[in-house]
Amino acid sequence: MKHDSDETSIVRCIICGETLDGAESVRYVGAVAHASCAAKSVENQFEGFDRSFFYIGSTGLLVALATYIPLYSLGISSRLYALAFVGIAIGLVLQSVGFLGIQRNYHMPRANVPYFLALITAALYSGAAVLLIVFGNDPLYYHESGAFLVMSIPMMVTFLSAAFLMTGFLMVMVAVVIFMLEGTISDGIANRIIGILLFVLVAFLVDNPLNIMIEFVLVSFVFLTARPPKDWSEVSELELRAS
Repeated sequence: MKHDSDETSIVRCIICGETLDGAESVRYVGAVAHASCAAKSVENQFEGFDRSFFYIGSTGLLVALATYIPLYSLGISSRLYALAFVGIAIGLVLQSVGFLGIQRNYHMPRANVPYFLALITAALYSGAAVLLIVFGNDPLYYHESGAFLVMSIPMMVTFLSAAFLMTGFLMVMVAVVIFMLEGTISDGIANRIIGILLFVLVAFLVDNPLNIMIEFVLVSFVFLTARPPKDWSEVSELELRAS
């Protein structure tokens, strides 16, 4: 006599659904699968991992530096300040692509938070650049020594203070994402150290324009050390075959 338990006791592959033979089964993401199915799944996940998001995101640092350095090496003027703010804004837009890559590659909706924070911060720096372009030639905003007084421009304090604050929030959220993806983004403890730095530095640099450049450096490192997810760590021998 056939019992219902006989049917339900049959072990099936988590991927293809076919019956499993003990000799050909492997542990895979907390279940069991055919070795060939698991190997194919690992291979597909490797092929589906899109590093282009992270490469684009890391170029934000280069763009920001290319416009930020002349501000200090060539002297102070309204045009150089505007160029620096535009470069930072463009860099943040590029960086947001990297956060989108975290969301896509790791299926992590919380990565949308730094994505939007980066875009909001970029908008604030863009607003500061517009103010500089509008008021940059107004003699009211020059000191008698000839120095350009950026913070004396109407609304400039508001825009830049908000930009510094949003950068602080961005650094904190990036740290949160790093710890949520611990052991996935990169090997070792490098990213954990970066996560701690992002938390700690916010307390000291929240009102400092240097915080945006530090954020660019640390986040770019995170992007460049990103690697495929490790959800299939139970079948490391199949990972080697797939790679």
